[in-house]
Amino acid sequence: MTHIPELDGLRGIAVLAVVLMHAGLGCTGGFVGVDIFFVLSGFLITSIILDGTDAGTFSLFGFAERRVRRIAPALIVTLAATLIAGAVFLLPEDYSRLGRATMAQVVFLANLFHWQTSGYFGVEAEMLPLLHTWSLAVEEQFYLILPGLLLLIARFKRNLVLPALWLVTIGSFAVGVATTYTYPDAAFYLLPSRAWELLVGSLLAAMARWGKSASPLIREAVSAIGLLFIAVSIFLFDEYFPFPGMHALLPCLGAGAFIWANRFPNSSNQRTVSGRLISWPPLRFTGDISYSLYLVHWPLIVFYRYWNSGDLSLLEKISLVCVSFLLATLSWAIVETPIRRRRIAANRRLLFVGSGLAMLILLGCGWGISANRGIPQRFPLPPEKVLPSDRDSFWQLELTSRDILTERLGPLGDPQGEEQNMPIQCLLWGDSHAMALAPVVDELLKERNLRGGLATHSATAPLLGFVIPGILPESPTFNEAVLEFLKSKRVPAVILAGNWAEYAETPAFPDSLRRTIDELVRAGIEVTIVLDVGYQPDDVPKLIAQATLRGEDLSTIGTTIEEHRRRNAKCEPLLRALSGPHVTILDPTDTFALPNGHWEVATEGTSQYRDRHHLTPKASLRLKPLLQPTIDRLQSKR
Repeated sequence: MTHIPELDGLRGIAVLAVVLMHAGLGCTGGFVGVDIFFVLSGFLITSIILDGTDAGTFSLFGFAERRVRRIAPALIVTLAATLIAGAVFLLPEDYSRLGRATMAQVVFLANLFHWQTSGYFGVEAEMLPLLHTWSLAVEEQFYLILPGLLLLIARFKRNLVLPALWLVTIGSFAVGVATTYTYPDAAFYLLPSRAWELLVGSLLAAMARWGKSASPLIREAVSAIGLLFIAVSIFLFDEYFPFPGMHALLPCLGAGAFIWANRFPNSSNQRTVSGRLISWPPLRFTGDISYSLYLVHWPLIVFYRYWNSGDLSLLEKISLVCVSFLLATLSWAIVETPIRRRRIAANRRLLFVGSGLAMLILLGCGWGISANRGIPQRFPLPPEKVLPSDRDSFWQLELTSRDILTERLGPLGDPQGEEQNMPIQCLLWGDSHAMALAPVVDELLKERNLRGGLATHSATAPLLGFVIPGILPESPTFNEAVLEFLKSKRVPAVILAGNWAEYAETPAFPDSLRRTIDELVRAGIEVTIVLDVGYQPDDVPKLIAQATLRGEDLSTIGTTIEEHRRRNAKCEPLLRALSGPHVTILDPTDTFALPNGHWEVATEGTSQYRDRHHLTPKASLRLKPLLQPTIDRLQSKR
């Protein structure tokens, strides 16, 4: 298929949206650039397949060769370069994860890997050099299915192609809408909830053959509206929009409308005004290099941020975009184009064997890096300074409302003798910050021969009727189940812990907080609220390694107490105002405050944090004196 100027321009807009968002240069909804790519890919690939079947020249081997020539060369170079750069920049845990991510992408399962290990918009995701390859995996999975599906339908009845495409598109869209609110990470990453976006392009390719042409006036209007939809998505969407779901309709319909208006029957030589506008040569060139630009920009940004804590300056952001363009242009000119145009590896067998061998080598490298825990020997530091702390059994204990209702809670304490079958005396309720406190609560309960329980789920505030927009909409159901458990089992005490500062940014926080405490106190439950620990500038193990390598004072790398107070300025007054006869507020700040005004994050060179805002098991035990009176009151009442 020959180059189509207006579609090259659209591709340029899509990749610019993604790059500018990742660089922090506006475009808060730049992630919809991927959705535009999906529609374009579906249109172009389906057009190629249908053109070939119409002419009787389509073959699966030929299709596979074109895909390999288009995708493999730049991807192989990017994966190899990322592994090499990772060996220089990444600490062992992150390098080990990069090894696993490389293995996943080699077999085009990166979307499944990131679905299981990270959310797209989390702080942790910002440090994953290959996070962006999830979309390539989705496309490749689609390419494995589409040709066979179209050939199978066309063989039996050609006029069923369009109805079949409509049926699958509607089904996939329904899956996407349903799972966006119930399983948001799965909806974001997996093919069943994303296929409809590619199929919008497929439908356009089919309709361009069997549909009727439209008047120039209608095409002008539809083209302009399509670009407007895209612009609204790019500039008004943000990470808090539930996505993909219904919101993905706007960029996908926008891209589809633009393609329809500019590529419908009898319109291929009659571009619309908006089509001519985005055929501007610099934008078309950006579209030409879009694949390489998409590949190289994110690892570059991640590696730069990795050793530069804090916000990037405007100059740094612009420089990263410029360097990304330079690297992408080199990749396009030296790697992509020669192989795609058969100036290199003209022989199909050589192409397949060479690409396959390169992928196997990358697979082996990824496995070796992961199996060796990220090769800590790369750093001139003791292993305990560069390897993550061992995680206790409570970490990431993701319970569901069903677990709570069937009394499958995380166990705390271990009563012996006559008290072995005692009911739960204390429930620790909250998010991953509560999980981080589980070791100290567990030890205190064991010392007093008491039984406790753990009701935790990540990013789930222990607040009734509360949910962060777009994040875990099942949270209210989970928390109602916890409240019902507390009441039905007459649990005498509950400890609440969470990322309070984050939750306080949601308008519903004050009302949900008050309602929760009122319900608990009315039920006769003693409430202890643990204020949050300091949120650090970066992952603490990384900060310690950086400071140690530079010979810096570890007592100054943590956040300041002043900054900690400032971050919690919204939530702390609300929480402290609840203090009363049945509500106790505990503040861990004094436990970790250093004389120099910083938060202590390293003791004898060992990290007190797992990452940026979760204590290690050993660090949580430092809070025993703080929590001891709460547990002692339980023992005295028995």
